[in-house]
Amino acid sequence: MKDSRFLAGFRAALTRPRRGKRRRKLVVFQPGMELSSCQDTLHRCAMRPLKALPLANAYAVELDEADEASSVQLLNHRGILRIDDDIEVKIAPFPLMLRSRSQSDRRFNQIPSWGWERIEAEVAQDKNLAPVPVAVIDTGIATSHPDLRGKVVGGVNTITSGGSYSDDNGHGTHVAGIIAALNNNFGVVGVAPNVELYAVKVLDRSGSGNLSDLIEGLQWCIDNNIRLVNLSLSSERTNETFKEAVQEVHRRGVTMVCAAGNNGPNGQINYPSRYEEPISVAATTKSDHIADFSSRGPEVDISAPGQDIVSTWLGGTYKSLNGTSMATPFVTGAAALIMGVIPDASPSQVRSLLTRSAVTLQQASRTSQGAGLVNVQRLSQMLWPSGSSRWYSLR
Repeated sequence: MKDSRFLAGFRAALTRPRRGKRRRKLVVFQPGMELSSCQDTLHRCAMRPLKALPLANAYAVELDEADEASSVQLLNHRGILRIDDDIEVKIAPFPLMLRSRSQSDRRFNQIPSWGWERIEAEVAQDKNLAPVPVAVIDTGIATSHPDLRGKVVGGVNTITSGGSYSDDNGHGTHVAGIIAALNNNFGVVGVAPNVELYAVKVLDRSGSGNLSDLIEGLQWCIDNNIRLVNLSLSSERTNETFKEAVQEVHRRGVTMVCAAGNNGPNGQINYPSRYEEPISVAATTKSDHIADFSSRGPEVDISAPGQDIVSTWLGGTYKSLNGTSMATPFVTGAAALIMGVIPDASPSQVRSLLTRSAVTLQQASRTSQGAGLVNVQRLSQMLWPSGSSRWYSLR
């Protein structure tokens, strides 16, 4: 009897349609559709809702890769605008990973990175600036690092709901240190002493995430009135949902500073840096050339040091890395100085002040360097003219 039941179940399993590989999509609804009322529609089309994305008026969903009929059925629904891929976003591969140091290394007292010195960031250390919340949208931040202690005041994990925003990769912690490491007689120094860091974890331990995770992170920044974000991440792919989300973030008054990418002189600028709205950042070397790995193109707005940059890492240590990921937070730090003086500065104002104060690199073309190398000394002269402690209006 048992054998016959087993054989019957085995035959049924053989004839049952096999569950295919699951894939993620973004279902974008028509304007005016309430997302809260759309889940039943998704379930009827064999799609599992993963998360609502109000910023894009969309749902991230999962469906069987072989079930094309579900997508066709859903597209015929009058409330659906389109269905896009939930594309991968990730940190760019490190072009080079150099030495590591720890706080306990007695030889490693406070040594600002050469990049910090090259952009003349020291002039901002004693300025009276309003606190500026800055989101590091990345792999998280190691909040217990001695050089970041007390700097991280909040955050969110959009990969795992309710999960920790602590860094399990290192990349986000490195970025955070370039922006805001403490001036405390050891380790490194950040560009902007007035920054309050928020860790927006949209990338996992491997440095990878989905567009839906990024969009949710950007929505969280808007909801929490964070108007300056660092995006040392990218994708080689784009779609309408990605583009429209970035446009909406910009429209809401959020300044996005983005890594151009590490695709070299013949590679394209990655997204979202390739869009018009973000400030796109290329990487320079110690000799003030554009780094070999840095992506080029007319979309580049400005450059910053991105070679052999020492910053904070996991376990209370420090690591030296290359990449446009490292160049970007130098510009974000400079942007935070602007917003510490002009709290309501628009993204276009921030871009204008950064590019007008940049130093042109004689060895680089416009399409590789943008307006030039970010420079805090020249920026401070615009913010505090003639040594004044007060900023004057551009209007």
